[in-house]
Amino acid sequence: MNFSFETVAPGIHPAIAVIAISVYFRYGLRTKLVTESLAGCNSLIDELRVRVVRGLDEDLSDVLDSLKAVAPVILRPDGMPYEELPADRRRSEAFMNALTAFAAHGGAGILSDLRVAIVGKEQWLFWAKIISWAVVLTIILEIGIIFSGLCLLWASRPLFDLLIPYSLVPAGLCVSSCILPLVPLHLHHDRIIELKASYDVS
Repeated sequence: MNFSFETVAPGIHPAIAVIAISVYFRYGLRTKLVTESLAGCNSLIDELRVRVVRGLDEDLSDVLDSLKAVAPVILRPDGMPYEELPADRRRSEAFMNALTAFAAHGGAGILSDLRVAIVGKEQWLFWAKIISWAVVLTIILEIGIIFSGLCLLWASRPLFDLLIPYSLVPAGLCVSSCILPLVPLHLHHDRIIELKASYDVS
């Protein structure tokens, strides 16, 4: 049996449409699987934020306690007391030095991991949206090609045989747009999984 695009293309488009529909309802942006993955990302970010706050509290509480100041009482010309507001301890040099030390040494690792987690979540969600919309466009395209092919087949079989092989080009582009983004998607997802494992986040 000789291979020809005229005979293969009519069978490829329904198959692509069925697969695309199945993929969308299994892995689409609004499915339970994606929602659970997003919840896992948020759990990791929340845990890292809690650890950052805990570390800041441990490192900066002593500095803040040492900077407690009693506002001096000053007498006004009429003899009535005037109480000045104490300076903001968070703007003191000691506090800023302690905060810098935490960011550069004690909390550098967890702050870096928090940044990686936030960026990883944003990038993962971005590529998940790209794939989801690519699948939707593939479904629409394939349904349009199938419907147009049936109309063309009914109107003119020679014209159908002439044009149907070229329909594989946009179909191939759509399928590629669904597959290629899987690479960055999995790279970011793997990094998030590694962080969840290292911080024991479920």
